[in-house]
Amino acid sequence: MSTLFEPRKIQWDNPDTYVLTNPKTPTSESDHIKNGLTQFAPLVAHFWIATSGSTQTNNAHLKWVALAKSAILASAQAVNTHLESTNKDIWIHPLPDFHVGGLGIWARAHLSGAQVFPLETWNTVEFCKLIEKESGTLSAIVPAQVYDLVQEKLPAPKSLRAVVVGGGALDNDLYLRARELGWPILPSFGLTECASQVATAELSSLQKLTPPQLKVLSHVHVKVSDTGRLALAGNSLLTGYGLFKPESGWKWEDPKMGEWFTSEDFGKVTNGYLEIFGRTSDFIKIGGESVDLTRLERVLKHEQQSITHRLPDFVIFAVPDARLGHTIHAAAAAEPGSENAKWAQTLAERYNVQVMPYERIRDLHFIEQIPRSPLGKVMRADLLGRLNLVSQ
Repeated sequence: MSTLFEPRKIQWDNPDTYVLTNPKTPTSESDHIKNGLTQFAPLVAHFWIATSGSTQTNNAHLKWVALAKSAILASAQAVNTHLESTNKDIWIHPLPDFHVGGLGIWARAHLSGAQVFPLETWNTVEFCKLIEKESGTLSAIVPAQVYDLVQEKLPAPKSLRAVVVGGGALDNDLYLRARELGWPILPSFGLTECASQVATAELSSLQKLTPPQLKVLSHVHVKVSDTGRLALAGNSLLTGYGLFKPESGWKWEDPKMGEWFTSEDFGKVTNGYLEIFGRTSDFIKIGGESVDLTRLERVLKHEQQSITHRLPDFVIFAVPDARLGHTIHAAAAAEPGSENAKWAQTLAERYNVQVMPYERIRDLHFIEQIPRSPLGKVMRADLLGRLNLVSQ
């Protein structure tokens, strides 16, 4: 087992197993993870990949997914088929290799014979330049990167034929704005436990300017469980989890029931198309009222887009409350009293007008930087800890 990882040198048919840690992870934490996961040997021909919610701070709660190389390749083949990808394609790769989305690009290229040109550090202008320089045809990005391209009003290079967008829900307004700039984006839904994509918009959706449906890919079966959550079956599913808690140490867990893995996502499947309603963590109770956090985030995005001034990084989040269950707070990357802080306050006020009284922001916090994962997701547990709101 190794934490050393050079994606171009992966031997997909040998028994090597890799732990894909973030290169920025301190050596002591990386060693702790590697040593912990080694106890689950003999697990051969696998990748260990951290889930997006896993915290690598002070060796706190960790959740690592064991994916067989064969599972990654099964997903990659289905994506290649969906994108009609061949050895004539050129992938422009701006995602971290230690996440399943980035690793998946290398697997797809391995199977199709396509070329891959990585972008080491995300920069909208450099991304477009790399596409133009290499005549890139395919790419994969996350919603935060779509937002950056739209904010900069950068038109899509002509060589691109498809860009898969994963790692989170893509707002319909943002989708339409990106399409108006020529970006051939294909929204998708996926999860680490299924080796990347589960359902993706079809290439034919690029022929019109309307938010597309997500087609379930050929390598996976999807059904709705008795609890309303999506259950998945197929040869791209995880082998199991490596879990660590400070109070109990490392343990192995296989969450599948027979051939099925039940996700945390609510949705429905109709005639081979998937509609996502949100995750269990997206639904909270405030004073007995059910609140969908994804809907509140859509309200916030709409208000952000209606303000022409460049705003600071701003997020809303739920805080546990002894009386109400939860309350809504917000955080902005700004100095108190600064111009950015004033704009954040304006955004909070505009948001509050659009929501129910119990959904309004109770407190606006100012912080040097919003903690985000390499894919741009807000690390909410980390944020609560930095703001000392965990015990409220």
